[in-house]
Amino acid sequence: MINQWLFAGALQLGGMTLLYAIGRRTIDCTTIVLAGYPVGLLLWVLASLIALLTPLTMTAVSATAIALVITVLAITLDSLRRDGAPGTTGRSLLVGAILFNGVSFLIHQVNLTLISNDSFYLLIIARELGHYGYFTDISGLQLSGWGVFAPVAHSASVFLNEGYLYGMPPLLAMVTLALLFHWIRRSFKSLGVGQIAGIVAAVLAALLLLSTPMYQRHASYIHTNLGSAAFLFIYAGAAYMRFSTGGREWLVLAMFGLIGFSLHRVEAPLVAAIFLAPVAESRDIKFVDRLVATLALAGLMTGWFSVIANFIGDKGWIVTREQIPVMLAPSWLLVAVVLASAFRPLQSTTRWTTVLMTWALLLVVLWFFIDKTDHMKKCFDTTAWNLVWTGHWTMTYTVLLFLLAWTPFMRPIRGEALFRATIPAFLLLIVALGAFRKPYRLDDSDSGNRMALHILPAIILYVAVKFGRQFADTRNSRTESEIALDSGNVGIAAGESST
Repeated sequence: MINQWLFAGALQLGGMTLLYAIGRRTIDCTTIVLAGYPVGLLLWVLASLIALLTPLTMTAVSATAIALVITVLAITLDSLRRDGAPGTTGRSLLVGAILFNGVSFLIHQVNLTLISNDSFYLLIIARELGHYGYFTDISGLQLSGWGVFAPVAHSASVFLNEGYLYGMPPLLAMVTLALLFHWIRRSFKSLGVGQIAGIVAAVLAALLLLSTPMYQRHASYIHTNLGSAAFLFIYAGAAYMRFSTGGREWLVLAMFGLIGFSLHRVEAPLVAAIFLAPVAESRDIKFVDRLVATLALAGLMTGWFSVIANFIGDKGWIVTREQIPVMLAPSWLLVAVVLASAFRPLQSTTRWTTVLMTWALLLVVLWFFIDKTDHMKKCFDTTAWNLVWTGHWTMTYTVLLFLLAWTPFMRPIRGEALFRATIPAFLLLIVALGAFRKPYRLDDSDSGNRMALHILPAIILYVAVKFGRQFADTRNSRTESEIALDSGNVGIAAGESST
């Protein structure tokens, strides 16, 4: 228990240090503390992957050394464009880190892990990676059906003399819940709705998420879905803050979230491209920032799928060689969109990227319905029934879908494109993926139903902020910049955009 708690604390400290160095003038202290653990976990996974894919053998020493090199390099590059005093105080971070690790200590006192056959397969891969320190033919082939994030993360348990990281799912669940509460309260304050209204909305949103049986289950379940939800939510929340504040550092945090999400499951790059499209098409974000963000996703995913292609040959488990270009095409399309936006005659077209991707996905789904009518009808019916009845969501998705139906008729929020088209596109993608497998089944453990967890926190954030916007007094509405200045953060006013 102590080993796992100390390891989680080290990851949180590493991630918090990196976020503080990069975003201390823009990103608030609470976000830095809470996002420190998932960012540190991502650093560990990326460092371990470098060791696994190079002549180095993955050990605790090599992975730690590589993680430190990545952190120092990022801080050094960031310092080249920095001046002035930091906005977030070290004392606040220290108090936050102590509180975080106190909660982490309590979480690690009890092992409430849920295990399934999928969990055993995942942990077998993890133990093999930890023991051998490199990808074998067997583990490489198995990763064509799994994302690489969870197995590599759990492989650290070998160095800790533990069976697996039983504290990782509940810690990620706690971080997601706390960030949801914090970002909603912060957003309501920026809208000028009122402090009490913001707290009430944040409490109701947190209770909605916490009371959802699927969320409760995956908070202690060894699988990929809770991690996917946590990292996709970090992307959605940080990207929304970027659209609200204009701070470049929020986009860095958002990309940490999107990269972590993309490494969790083999189909995740398709979802990541959908959610990155609003950033790629945005005129409020600098060209260089958009280009770096899209290249980071496309380049990393191309590198990882090249590794998978070398292992699977013609025997892919879920992803085959023929499907890999399809998985990567949307990410590279976004790179092309950013490059095209540099040419004035094409700018009006690139602004419709998110909408066009959603309509293209709808046409693909319609084609599947024509080509595999019975199969797709069963997938669609099953997905719908799972969300509102049989999928162990109670009334969560019924309420959210009802509220989402009203959002097109409401006053817009900043960063509206981040949610308006991406949420329907994600649900369409779940149905579309059913064409490549056996029909979905009426069961809470069905993969299509579990994927709905990935986007749940982001939907709750969007609905809360959207409805809060309707009660905002535009005459008294405060900008995120003013909030940041009140708390000591500076340099965030530039890039402020109107709704």
